[in-house]
Amino acid sequence: MPHRHCNADRFDISAMSYPDFVGMTGYPNQPPGGDCTINLIVRLSGITDKSYLLDLACSSGFSSIQLYSKVRCSFAGVDISEIAIRQARQKCFKRNRISGSYIVCDACALPFPDSVFSHAVCGASFGFIRNREAALREVTRVLAAEGMLLPTILYYNTRPPKTLINELATYIGYSPNISHDLQYWKDLFLKQYHIEGEVEIVSDPPEREQIQTFIDDFIEKELPDRVKLSCSVPDIRRRLLSTRLLLAEHCRYQSSRLLVLRKIER
Repeated sequence: MPHRHCNADRFDISAMSYPDFVGMTGYPNQPPGGDCTINLIVRLSGITDKSYLLDLACSSGFSSIQLYSKVRCSFAGVDISEIAIRQARQKCFKRNRISGSYIVCDACALPFPDSVFSHAVCGASFGFIRNREAALREVTRVLAAEGMLLPTILYYNTRPPKTLINELATYIGYSPNISHDLQYWKDLFLKQYHIEGEVEIVSDPPEREQIQTFIDDFIEKELPDRVKLSCSVPDIRRRLLSTRLLLAEHCRYQSSRLLVLRKIER
């Protein structure tokens, strides 16, 4: 069924797009590999407290907030979901003195001057951006000379059943292209970047019990009170559980890899 963006002041779970739903709950929309990938980015990118980071398609801000907590870099996060950005700003506000901002915008039209960022991260988000070549041109434009782009990519190593792809399209509003293998992604980035390194992210998809435990713990400890008052918590749990189970099943047909890319100066 088609999803639509909703009014941020009233939460209709069934009407929400997937990005709005994740943003509204504040559920940690992590890159593949989660904290391990964040640690790899710190180790391989040379990011420091002097860096200025772009978090592309940031959702509720997991990557940028985690990177800030490790190296105290300045950052700007962007996402097309107003609700997700609102949640990211609230998380940022709770951590005093964070040197970061979150902006609602399209990845294909970034509201920044040329050559302003030293680093850019994107946790598998290029796979969900339909006009990804335009988005890549924009990221490249706002990266400084020899700036670094660190995308975490998902690619297929086994063909998933069509029923699974159809379910995925229903639940998250996006139907992935199963022909996009590792070489497809490298070819995309090599038009504007050198590959300085790559690391395969090895992690088994979580089992149902692990997903249930994580969701229950999240709802008890992190789900905002205003959301609990505005929505049916059992409905939130059901949608989180059904979506995360579906994504975990989908991951069984995929591999993930962190690419360390350096901007080519022309």
